[in-house]
Amino acid sequence: MKRIFAATFLVLFGVLVIYLVFTVELVGWDFRNNLWAPAYLTTHHQSAYNIQVLFKDSNAIWFPQVIGVFFFLGFFPQYPASNLWAVFNIALLLALVWYSVRQSGKKVKPLKLGFLTACIFLFPPTIRHFALGQVDILIMMAFIAAVYAVERQHLTLAAFLFALALAKPQHSIVVLPLVFVYLFFIQKSPRDSVKLFLAICFFALLQTAPLWFGDPLWPRDFLSNLHRNPAWAQPGIFTLLQNRFGASGLALWFLLYAIILAANLRIWSKNKPEKALLWSLASTAIISPYLWSWDFVLFLPLFTDTAFRLSSLPSKLTLFLFYTVCFYGAILALQGGTASDEVLWWLPFVLTIGIVGSIIADLPSPRLNNWLHK
Repeated sequence: MKRIFAATFLVLFGVLVIYLVFTVELVGWDFRNNLWAPAYLTTHHQSAYNIQVLFKDSNAIWFPQVIGVFFFLGFFPQYPASNLWAVFNIALLLALVWYSVRQSGKKVKPLKLGFLTACIFLFPPTIRHFALGQVDILIMMAFIAAVYAVERQHLTLAAFLFALALAKPQHSIVVLPLVFVYLFFIQKSPRDSVKLFLAICFFALLQTAPLWFGDPLWPRDFLSNLHRNPAWAQPGIFTLLQNRFGASGLALWFLLYAIILAANLRIWSKNKPEKALLWSLASTAIISPYLWSWDFVLFLPLFTDTAFRLSSLPSKLTLFLFYTVCFYGAILALQGGTASDEVLWWLPFVLTIGIVGSIIADLPSPRLNNWLHK
């Protein structure tokens, strides 16, 4: 009886999803410009990055790998394609929750599972990510799956996923160097590191194959788009340092980047890659030279993993308090929807303090234990 009920529910749910995909008109501005329009042009034998023929005053700057892998979306009308992309990203976030529960090794109560899942989907950067149809959740999950594959010596799969994650190469500046350091020095396998590098280059080129069939001149339009991409004020430390200190700010950024790499290297040397990666993704959301508030979803793997592992009430309350500050602070900062994205520069720092503070609060304290057992 339970199986019949479950099967009926899944069928009805699938029908509902299909109905919503083909009826809801979700805009997804970034998805439209950076993925659907290039995919549409590719499937119609035109240059993927010449999207001005479809939408005036628009630009496409996501790197071509993601367009090549998802070129089939160009066969769908804009709104169904946008809805499919949203459903796909929802599935990826749910996969993140499942992965975090599995990695924690703990039995999670349904109420806690539902609450944390709601926190993930209601995280302001997550909402902005879905509203724009961004690609960061895919990049985040590609990195997680790739490192998981590296640890199990599936280098071909890892290379494919790393190549796909280079859709935003600025988000790889912490993860990829440490993966190669891990293979070369920690695993003492320089041969594997060379294999992985060559395989990433191969797949990065292979994933662009559909674009070449569309129009071989697409690289010209891609470079043109990158060149004329406007310089906006961003909520990243790179922009903040340059605005405050000018040329000296670039030197300060490189110094901070080196410090973050060194700190992450220590984490990689003391932990399994799957665990160390979570800190590297969160670090990327701080140090990446080109990012927006929706890129802060890179914090979600570390936040989710930490939330599932915490055991003491003070540590859980600490994490929830800082999450609440980020949640309401972001809403207040963006009141009316007219504020520039740079007003959220503080969010990754506050969340980092909250995560680290909750982990410290969860550590066993001999004095506290003695006092409790008196």
